[in-house]
Amino acid sequence: MAERIRELVSVTQNADIERAVVAWLNSYESKPCRVDYGFLGKNSGLAVGTIQSAFKVRKYINGGYLAQYQFELVYRLIASNADERITADELLNTIGEWMENNIPAPPAGVNRWKINRTTGAAHITSYDNGAEDHAIQMTIFYEVI
Repeated sequence: MAERIRELVSVTQNADIERAVVAWLNSYESKPCRVDYGFLGKNSGLAVGTIQSAFKVRKYINGGYLAQYQFELVYRLIASNADERITADELLNTIGEWMENNIPAPPAGVNRWKINRTTGAAHITSYDNGAEDHAIQMTIFYEVI
């Protein structure tokens, strides 16, 4: 069976979506620090990382399309006990739920968008310095007409 090749959106549109996601996350007032793109400090930070560049899910006759963008929000911290680890996951799950319920206007060129939590937050890795990363994965579907 032949594998279906995904058609990526333009580089400019993908970057616009990534920038919009970072701005959207930074509008969440209860986060512990500023959200960055692809960068976490040695001991702490919040960062967006792309899982899959935006790609077209469905093409319309008029030239428009439905696209999907997958990302994760990673929270790095040094947790001293299980409660702090659970609190880190709780924070990420709360941010994910907030995003689902507080959808801003989409970026230019996008008619509408929605977001879903793909996973619940979970511990993903630990480092020698005691830092550990927790992450939640999210998927945005958006329409361009």
